[in-house]
Amino acid sequence: MERVISRLYDIEHEAEAILSRVTEQKENVDKQFKDNKTIFDNELDEKLQSELVALQTQCEEEFNTKKRAIMDNCNAQIDELEYNYSINKQKFIDEIFNRIIQ
Repeated sequence: MERVISRLYDIEHEAEAILSRVTEQKENVDKQFKDNKTIFDNELDEKLQSELVALQTQCEEEFNTKKRAIMDNCNAQIDELEYNYSINKQKFIDEIFNRIIQ
């Protein structure tokens, strides 16, 4: 009987040792997982930030291109109006004067 109790006691200690090792290994795996997750998150953040900067630069370039095109168009229209006015200035004055006196 003593031998059975001794053997049960040994089995219990072995089981506790196994549980202790499993707990330690679990903690190590958890730590490694957290470390890997942190590294992955940091790499992902850097990649996303880089892509955001590239997209922002692309949007700014497209905006500036469109803005220049609109400004060029507006300036061309202003030049055309000024040219039209300079050529037809006297005609416009005469028409206005005639409308006033009629």
